[in-house]
Amino acid sequence: MIGRALIIGCIGMISVGASAAPFPSRAIPSEARWWLHWDVEAWNRTVPGQTFLGLLKQEEAERKLAAFKAVFGFDPRTDIAGITLCGAGRHGAVILQGRFDRERILTLLKAADGYSETSTGNHVIYSWLDEKKKDKGNGQRKRIYGAFHGVSTVILSEYESVVQMVLDTLDGRHPAVQLARTDEAAVGGFLYGMATELPAETRPNAHLPGAQNVRLWVGEIGGQIRCHVSATMASEEKAAQLQKVLEGLRAMAMLNAEQDPRAARWAQSLVVETSGSRISAQLEVPSEDVAQAIREGAQKKLKEATEKSVAQ
Repeated sequence: MIGRALIIGCIGMISVGASAAPFPSRAIPSEARWWLHWDVEAWNRTVPGQTFLGLLKQEEAERKLAAFKAVFGFDPRTDIAGITLCGAGRHGAVILQGRFDRERILTLLKAADGYSETSTGNHVIYSWLDEKKKDKGNGQRKRIYGAFHGVSTVILSEYESVVQMVLDTLDGRHPAVQLARTDEAAVGGFLYGMATELPAETRPNAHLPGAQNVRLWVGEIGGQIRCHVSATMASEEKAAQLQKVLEGLRAMAMLNAEQDPRAARWAQSLVVETSGSRISAQLEVPSEDVAQAIREGAQKKLKEATEKSVAQ
């Protein structure tokens, strides 16, 4: 219960109501090859964010959130201020900023299978077995590691060494990632990140080499959700190939406008440009369009849940 519920509960359920959480670059070790930050407060102020807040006030959602709070001692809508993912390859960490009931969480952890703790300097690293997540290699349940830093930061990882490195970085004993001015300028949306190299498994096309120096920014400006992503490809030829792939997807969506008019409208706003081996894509869609997609998605899930309940 503890492993998956705590991580998914924190990441998947947070959407609204937290205080500001600036990007914690001082927590990210210099070895990190990628990072992604979700500014919860900025998301709150968007039209889609407000829409999601309204959905969470519905009876079923309220009941589930009340149960979550009763177990973990905090409300993910109001007590989590920001989420940062970072790492190198598959060695990643989740850094949560917010207000947590440490004693309640520790009480639950101590009841988890395989619980153990290790003192390290002024901190303690806790670990437990995730009851649902198994290692593909041996079929055994994976061990999760976590630690508190101060009163407002929680660190989670599948690797104890990663948790230790983040703790050392926060304490100033390990160098933190240095942001370029372009990265600092990108801050201001509700979702932003970078990757020095795009992992092979996330490449947009199997025939294209991994993109480098990837930058992502998503925010709301003037009633529009704007997304900008850019990357450096291995060559001008590869950049041109990726541009054709993206423009092909755009054309397919527009041809399917009768079946999915919203997707066609979104695709029409896509602008792809190349400059040498550098490629960038920009998408701008009405905030209300995104909000309506959220409402429809929620209605679809509710319908499916109702039909499943009736069938049983």
